[in-house]
Amino acid sequence: MTAQFEAGEGNAGAVLWIMPGVTEPGQVRRFVIAHDPADLPGRHLAADQAMWDEEALAATTSCYRAELDEGAIGAVYNLLGDPDLSIITGIMVSSGETGWTHEIGDVTDIRVLARGPVRAVVEVDKTLKGDRKYTKRYEFYPGYFIVRTTTDTGIGSLTRTWYGAACAFEDETGATARIDGKGEGEGIIGRSVTPNWFAAYTDEWAHSCVNLREDIGGITYWDAGAWGGVSLNVGGSKIGEMAYVFHGGQPDASFAQRDFALMRSAPTVTLEE
Repeated sequence: MTAQFEAGEGNAGAVLWIMPGVTEPGQVRRFVIAHDPADLPGRHLAADQAMWDEEALAATTSCYRAELDEGAIGAVYNLLGDPDLSIITGIMVSSGETGWTHEIGDVTDIRVLARGPVRAVVEVDKTLKGDRKYTKRYEFYPGYFIVRTTTDTGIGSLTRTWYGAACAFEDETGATARIDGKGEGEGIIGRSVTPNWFAAYTDEWAHSCVNLREDIGGITYWDAGAWGGVSLNVGGSKIGEMAYVFHGGQPDASFAQRDFALMRSAPTVTLEE
C-alpha cells in the first residue's frame, strides 16, 4: 500500500495513504498504521518520490503530466490517451485587467510543501498586472490534481481552462458544445445557471473539472481564436477550489457526475486504539 508522512510542527504530522480497491458509500474499512523507528535495522526505505520534478516544475503520474508556466499550470497531458498531446494549454486567472489568455505578472515565490508517492503540494505567490495578488496551492495526486486559488480581491475567472485539442463539452445542466476553436459562446455563456462541474472528452481521453466549494457564480465559455476557454466561476469570492480528474476515452459525460459525487464526499477517518 502506498503511504506518505508529512511532518508538521513539533511532533505533529499527517499520514496519507491510497486506499486500494473501491470504497462504496457507507462502507467501513480498517487500516493499520505501523511506524519504523529510524534506528531499526532493515527498516523500510522511503518510496520513490519522483511525482514532482523541481527542475522541470512538473508533476507526472501514470494518468497525467502537468507543467507550471510562470506560476500557472501550462501544458497538461492526459497520459491515458495520447501522451504527446497537450489537451490543456493553460489553467489560469483570466480577466480583462490581468490578461484573458495569459497571466501578465511576476512570480514572487514557489514553495514545495510535500513531495511523495501519494501527493505533491506546491504553492505559488504571484503579483498580476494592476497589483492584483494571488496564492495558488497545487495538490497533485495520482489520478487528479486540485487548484486552490486565494486572491486579495475578486479577479474574473480564477481557473480558466484553455484547450489545445478538439473535444466534446458538457456541463452539469446537460448543456453541450464542441470545443474546436470556432463557435464563440455556443449557447453556453450567458445562461442563468450555476453548474458544479463540466466535462471535456473524446474517445481517447477525458477529464472533469469539479468545483469543491459551495459558492458558485455561473460558467464562462468562449471558443474562438485561442480555442476553448472554460471556467466554473466563484462569483465575487476571493477563493476558488477546482479538481481536475483524468480518464481514458469516454462515450458521454456521466463520468463527471461520478467524479463530482466522489470529490464532494471524502471519507471520514476515525482513529482506533
